[in-house]
Amino acid sequence: MPYIGTQIETGNYRKLTDIASGFNGITTAFTLSVPPGTSQYYVTPTSTYQLLISVGGIIQQPDTDYTVSTNTITFTTAPIAGLSFFGILMGDALNIGTPSDGTVTNAKVSTAAAISNSKISFTGLGNYANDAAAAVGGVAVGSLYRNGSVIQVRVA
Repeated sequence: MPYIGTQIETGNYRKLTDIASGFNGITTAFTLSVPPGTSQYYVTPTSTYQLLISVGGIIQQPDTDYTVSTNTITFTTAPIAGLSFFGILMGDALNIGTPSDGTVTNAKVSTAAAISNSKISFTGLGNYANDAAAAVGGVAVGSLYRNGSVIQVRVA
């Protein structure tokens, strides 16, 4: 049975850089990153629900207590100095790179995949405009013929 509901995010779960040092009771927007926290480690969640955020030991409710835009989390109420912060980025997308030669099997390719220039080759097929033309050309019922770039089966 297929999964019903919003598609599950996949990928690794990562602890966010602690932003509590910026809590001052005034600032509401903070940049999200993973350690060591420099700009090359900024993270961009796809949804507020991809984050588990705790401020002062209290789990924050997505879209109510905070929102996310690109790599910035904005709290509804500015956290006061002295509060702790803990955050987890869940299901961060992974870049798997290019699969090695010979590692992708037929079972891993969707039957609905539109793969241009696939390795399936039909050589020696006559090119006919329709079934009638294929019949005149000597193509037997049940045999294959081309109609431009489309492979067809002669049915009548």
